[in-house]
Amino acid sequence: MLGHPLVTTGVWLAGLALLYGCWQSGGEGIVLLIPMFILMAWAGKAHDYMNGYRAWKRAWDGMAGQQPRRAARGWRKALAVVTIALTAVYLAVNVDQPGYGLSLGWMALVAGVGCAILLWRMVRRGKTTERKRRAKEHVVTVCARPVVRAPSLVAAYQAMPDYCHRLIDR
Repeated sequence: MLGHPLVTTGVWLAGLALLYGCWQSGGEGIVLLIPMFILMAWAGKAHDYMNGYRAWKRAWDGMAGQQPRRAARGWRKALAVVTIALTAVYLAVNVDQPGYGLSLGWMALVAGVGCAILLWRMVRRGKTTERKRRAKEHVVTVCARPVVRAPSLVAAYQAMPDYCHRLIDR
């Protein structure tokens, strides 16, 4: 339940609201931030685990001849970009308000660090070897042995040594 996208989004929004409230109140309630950050990390890990399971399930269903469902992630990224852009525009328009200039500066700093991290991950992802890439694509690896001709029962019986024949004849 904690890995569901709605629950994870709710936990993250509550954490960000608590962080904003702590910032607005001048640091009161900072004790609540520590368990909230732990809960946010827990929800993020559960969400990543569920995404991994969904990817495995899509690959598994694709092996049965079914058309694997495509992950619908694009709308989340677009929503995040639009939200951040609208917030930046709002802060830039009201920069004369006390604290808004500082918020805009922090937002620009966090966005710059976020872009740098995303760029680093994109470059790093491109450096994976072909073997690692194939290992991540295939959920199940089939190791089939080559077909070996087995001798017939009569031929196997005749190929046995004499002591085996004596033992069987008893």
